[in-house]
Amino acid sequence: MTPDIPPEFRLLVAASRWPHDARSITAVKAAADEAIDWEHFLRVATRHRVASLAYSGLKSAQVTPPPEIAKLLEAFSIRQAGHSMHLAHEAMRIRRALEEKSIEPLFVKGATLGMLAYGSMVLKQGRDIDVLVKRSEVFPTLEILRGFGYEPIHFVPSEPWQIEPWMDMTKDLEVVDRSRGMSVEIHWKLSDNNAFSRTLEKHYAAREISLGSGMSLRTLDQRIFVIYLCIHGARHAWFRLKWSADLAAIFARATPAELQDYAAFAKECRMEGCFAQAILLCDSLFELENVRSMAEHFRKSRRYRLLERIALHMMTLGKGATEVWDVRYGSVPQIFSQFIVGDDASYFWNEVRSRFVTITDVEELRLPRHLTFLYPLLHIPLAIGRRLRDRGFMQRSAPVEAKKT
Repeated sequence: MTPDIPPEFRLLVAASRWPHDARSITAVKAAADEAIDWEHFLRVATRHRVASLAYSGLKSAQVTPPPEIAKLLEAFSIRQAGHSMHLAHEAMRIRRALEEKSIEPLFVKGATLGMLAYGSMVLKQGRDIDVLVKRSEVFPTLEILRGFGYEPIHFVPSEPWQIEPWMDMTKDLEVVDRSRGMSVEIHWKLSDNNAFSRTLEKHYAAREISLGSGMSLRTLDQRIFVIYLCIHGARHAWFRLKWSADLAAIFARATPAELQDYAAFAKECRMEGCFAQAILLCDSLFELENVRSMAEHFRKSRRYRLLERIALHMMTLGKGATEVWDVRYGSVPQIFSQFIVGDDASYFWNEVRSRFVTITDVEELRLPRHLTFLYPLLHIPLAIGRRLRDRGFMQRSAPVEAKKT
């Protein structure tokens, strides 16, 4: 790990390392020997959404925080375990309802990722349920979920001609049941960048994951699951530790042959930048021995080293406790990284296009079909208008979008 990372973040990384073996325990104890501001540690753990995992790591190493911090971590872990179980049961209910209509959903992240990474649903902090369906099944899925009490929180096109452009501009639709505090993201793509999403669709394969107690969910095959996690983390410049912690837990058990297979698949799909960034973070943060030689190979690339530095910067804003959107221009490194993480011109131009035709513009100004060519020209004025409203110069009229990470 780089030497300028705050001690609280160092301890959080060590405590989030899985499995909690002898090396992990030694790392936690060494990190805890530094002067730790435990209140700041709690803020960092909360921001990075690894509080339950880190608390488990601290207990394994017999490192005891001050009583009030320990009490808060324990209470959070208990609540999160209950929420995770609730999400798993809800995912099972959704699966049954969709399969009754001949829709075969894949559940990505959430409970399936918890089982793959940690062999447990309760260590991974989950906010919602991510379900992947075919494009043609999105609206039938939405209607089924509406029957369960869920409603969209973002724009959904009402005109038939708007549907395909809308699906090209975004990858999912979030629906919520506010009475139960439940959220589901209906995915029809695995990446906002259409170059990535179309490539991934060619390799879709499913596997069944047992959740215990007679429950199981279908998810992506291991190889594409790993690459998807790399893409998801790269999209956000890995600003939450939980994304790299999940991958580190998977990589820690991977054989050299499996790691080479992941690397070859990423290169074949022209997504090596995302995979390289993940490997470098697993090396510099979690010090995984089995990725060291691969990390040394990737570090020969100036682009990959830059992607690693950007990710570490994003993770440690405000000594690890500050959200990206709370820093002026805080998202600039993240946006820059999205332009250099892809490996071909198709990815780059899809990224450029996505900056000038956005779902936010379409939601704010719903032009008729014959005028949609104006969106790229109107993007900058619309973005300036939103900025002015955010600063209070104009009365806010557009709905505030929830931060989806």
